[in-house]
Amino acid sequence: MLQDPGHYIGDAWYYVAGDVVHAFYLVCPESVPPHTRWDIGHATSRDLVNWELHSLALTHGDAGTWSECLATGSIFRRNGRYGMAFTSHTRAETGIAWSDDLFAWSVDPALPVTSVDLRYYEANGTGKRTFPHWRDPFAFEHDQSWYQLVCATNPKAPLGARGCVGVVRYSDDRWEALPPLNVAPYCQEMECPQIVVRGGFFYLLFSTMKDFIAEPYRSREFERGLPWGGTFFMMSENLFGTYRVTDTPLILPPGLPQAPYACQWVGFHGKDYLLGTIWEEGSLSYIDNPYPIEFTESGVHCLQSGR
Repeated sequence: MLQDPGHYIGDAWYYVAGDVVHAFYLVCPESVPPHTRWDIGHATSRDLVNWELHSLALTHGDAGTWSECLATGSIFRRNGRYGMAFTSHTRAETGIAWSDDLFAWSVDPALPVTSVDLRYYEANGTGKRTFPHWRDPFAFEHDQSWYQLVCATNPKAPLGARGCVGVVRYSDDRWEALPPLNVAPYCQEMECPQIVVRGGFFYLLFSTMKDFIAEPYRSREFERGLPWGGTFFMMSENLFGTYRVTDTPLILPPGLPQAPYACQWVGFHGKDYLLGTIWEEGSLSYIDNPYPIEFTESGVHCLQSGR
């Protein structure tokens, strides 16, 4: 597992470079409340279990500035450089940093890169959490176009199920907002979205909390002993959808003694894994050991029953 002594750990995202996996994760000192002063930490591993800590990748800015608290992102490679899409936690907007080696990063001064577009998205959530939802950018290339997917809310979806995956596309040297992915009305928030393409299917991974799940899915998940929150999937034959919910949308076993949250897929040495963060009440958090998974025509399945 990945621990950072004296610090809280939040969501994490990963990049595989040869035989080394780079983890970038939210981190703040134990002396301050989480979600008030996140930096972005950096660690590397050759087995997804043992991790070497490195200097911070990005540090928060002064109070009142755009970067006073950072939040979740993703790593991509474009034009021979590494990019990190990340969130301003206080502004609900995204930025990008650049690196030549995955260790030294510089923030692109063009801030914000993306923000809520009221043509397609709500300015503030209408669920249990009413602050702006535009975060957790997942940057990727598809059919020679670059996209970011973000956690957002769709004003055209039913109340109680407006969680959606926002879409922006890079075009003509700027990021252009598009309508959200066409997803089933499953929950109030779809955090940390990620797309994995396998065998002609697009698998949409996301995390949400039990209390955010809408009917009729809420009753079904409650009956299965869903923990406080978890990582789910939908699948489609097209990037933009429609994404459908299967009979078993929760990826990890529901009976785990501790449920990792904000899990992300990592493909490493020809196998597929999920890694997520354990939030322990009254103690420090950590990134759990990997769970092996597989992608099939019926969905995303965990290959172990629990620990």
